[in-house]
Amino acid sequence: MLKLLVAASSLLFLSQVSQANPEGSELFKAKCAMCHHIGKGRLVGPDLAGVGEKRSEQWLVGFIKSAQTMVNKGDADAKALVAEYQMVMPNQDVTDAQAKAILAFIASEGSAGGGDTAAAEESQAAPSEYTDEQIAHGRDLFSGVKRFEQGGAACLSCHNVTDGENFSGGSLAVDLTGAYDRLSEAGVKGILGSIPFPAMKAAYEGRGFSEEEVTAIMAYLKDVSSKGQGEAKATY
Repeated sequence: MLKLLVAASSLLFLSQVSQANPEGSELFKAKCAMCHHIGKGRLVGPDLAGVGEKRSEQWLVGFIKSAQTMVNKGDADAKALVAEYQMVMPNQDVTDAQAKAILAFIASEGSAGGGDTAAAEESQAAPSEYTDEQIAHGRDLFSGVKRFEQGGAACLSCHNVTDGENFSGGSLAVDLTGAYDRLSEAGVKGILGSIPFPAMKAAYEGRGFSEEEVTAIMAYLKDVSSKGQGEAKATY
């Protein structure tokens, strides 16, 4: 009973926090939540709890709006994040005021011990087990042997995977050989479900993946990672 009361109180408090900053809450859900947790551990990118204590507001606003610009200017912290997570965060089409609203929401959620509990539990859960049929289906979708239901381009057009069977893929985007281990199951699922990267978003505009296709690609990427086929190589 005590646990239920604590949980209910926490949910009520978090609801009040979100209501106090509805713009920040909605912006975070739309632009950040698929890659970041608040106080629940690493996802695609770093956990954002306490980020306001590690970097200045000016730095964070600049990074949110254009991480690539900061990397290009030689900012040491920005370059260190790219080196650690092996990708550049996509530029976000937000104003300074909107970026500050996101930061205020992160600060309030972090201090409240908030965040997306369901997503956190998913990211920390034991990896799913996939069938040989799902792995084969994912390989065929990735390579273009089978078309996506909505007609989107084959992953191999832009991404390379070294699995001993596929020909070398494209070099326009990051190598996905070790993506499953690097990003986690929840991270891969979040990217495929939300398509946050600009080039990928343009390629799949109106051509999103079905749940079955997402599962198949995840199965294939997990299989590739588990076999340790080569080293993932990031290209931008």
